[in-house]
Amino acid sequence: MANAETPILFIKRSEIPQSVKEALRALGTREVILVSSVSDEVALELRSGFEVKTLSEVPREGQGFGTLRVLDIVLGLVLGTLLSLLLRFKRKEKVPYNVLTEDEGRVIKAIKENGGELGQDVLYEKTGFSRPKISRIVSELVERDILEKTQFKRTFKLKIKKELTES
Repeated sequence: MANAETPILFIKRSEIPQSVKEALRALGTREVILVSSVSDEVALELRSGFEVKTLSEVPREGQGFGTLRVLDIVLGLVLGTLLSLLLRFKRKEKVPYNVLTEDEGRVIKAIKENGGELGQDVLYEKTGFSRPKISRIVSELVERDILEKTQFKRTFKLKIKKELTES
């Protein structure tokens, strides 16, 4: 039954984002209503934990339940967006180590061993890489939003932005 307290959470056709899975668990969801089609894998994953219905199976006015009103949908979109943002900012996004090259892994390891922050000028000594190589690796990691790079005196302070996991 949809009402003003029913959030609408978006998923991709081919996967369920981790933030949506966490939101469903946090809300104690028992029933999921699919508005459009999803892949067989996603449907199977949803059915393993929830009662799954399609929009055409949801009772309409005169069939025992209220209608899906525009206000319900808009409120669900807003609540879903807010919950997604809250979950995203609540913890660092996780990135598997296997997306890093061996050299990127050495740079991240050196920064991690220093508490997650390190001056770029110290990184040359810790990794044994040349200054141009360090600069290139750091630029790539910053571009991929894994590292944060801020000016600090005559060098840059590097900070790990995302949590790295083994898988």
